[in-house]
Amino acid sequence: MLGREADHPVCILMDEHEVIYRNLEELWRILNEINNSLATVGELAGLSEIAQLLVEAESHHTREEKALFTRLENQGVTELTQYLRQEHKQLRLKKHLFAELTKPPVIVSSSQFVQKLNETGQYLVNTLKAHIFTEEEILYPMALDVLGHEEWKLMVTEFNRIGYCQFTYKAFFEGCRRCVLNCPSRTIGLL
Repeated sequence: MLGREADHPVCILMDEHEVIYRNLEELWRILNEINNSLATVGELAGLSEIAQLLVEAESHHTREEKALFTRLENQGVTELTQYLRQEHKQLRLKKHLFAELTKPPVIVSSSQFVQKLNETGQYLVNTLKAHIFTEEEILYPMALDVLGHEEWKLMVTEFNRIGYCQFTYKAFFEGCRRCVLNCPSRTIGLL
């Protein structure tokens, strides 16, 4: 069931993080272009695509909350998971606001609109980057230490039931692009 690195829940989540992170970098770049009055029509349209990807990432958060966080909480890891759940709620609100702000056509003629767009976009970039860092550097390593083989196998079933992001590469990649040499699957003996 967990024969390839790509099958491990942590690998899937980290790969999704990579896609989200790349889109946050692009969002930051476009916001800077808007602030310098250099944004093209195509870049403005790209804001809507980024917003939709961020909203679409909700299944990522749902899988974390229902499968991973719940298991960690059953093991007594509650403070960090509760903090991350609260961040998910705040991020959800900001992602939907950003999606509303970036519905085509995006016209940046109003300084109030640009300010709201900047505030929301910068919040998403800064908060999501910090959130990803916390999960990858603290939560996931903790989960790999705390949860056993059977828990991870059950989590795969739950991930499949909940569903994946449209941009999830699970079906066609051979392991995370970032952790192949130190893959969680290897560290807990799933390969």
